[in-house]
Amino acid sequence: MLAAWNQTPPARTLPPRVAHALAEAERLNFDRSCSLETGRLLRTLAATRPGARLTELGSGTGVGAAWLLSGMSPGAHLLTTEADAERASVTREVLKGEARVTALHGDWQDALAHGPFDLIFSDYAPAKRETEHLDALIAALNLGGMLVLDNFSPPALLPAALHGGDPEREGLWLCPRLTCTEVAVSAHERVILAVRKG
Repeated sequence: MLAAWNQTPPARTLPPRVAHALAEAERLNFDRSCSLETGRLLRTLAATRPGARLTELGSGTGVGAAWLLSGMSPGAHLLTTEADAERASVTREVLKGEARVTALHGDWQDALAHGPFDLIFSDYAPAKRETEHLDALIAALNLGGMLVLDNFSPPALLPAALHGGDPEREGLWLCPRLTCTEVAVSAHERVILAVRKG
């Protein structure tokens, strides 16, 4: 409503690079960018880690990377990786001129070799939806580093097949090397924050 009246508070205005990345996603009919709510959480989390090394697995058109950059300190660095060549090129264009970021075209597992990281935003389905990769993600985190996983449905909205248990959530919550919490960023989306403790 405030936007319609041109009264959006500055803190709620989209950072210019986020707006650019969202426009590119629309142009490419790419509908898997992180939500605005998750983006604002990413910006906040990046701001809590001055001088940090961050990585994003699955750049898309650069929406998540742009949110992270909007919260990063001057001494921080972000590595973002996208498997699709066209989207990787778009991401590089969106982030052009920003010295704190490296945007690569390649496999998400190759990005982990550049670790360890203080924050990993896993925004690529194979990296966050297959529990056999959890050890690789944890190994790429510093102690105290945070793994951020978005697009989880609230328990009440889970499909019938998961009513008996959600193996993705359970793999995180039961891992002895992680301390996890689940944050409701909207009525339809939860984000899991998992911190490496060992």
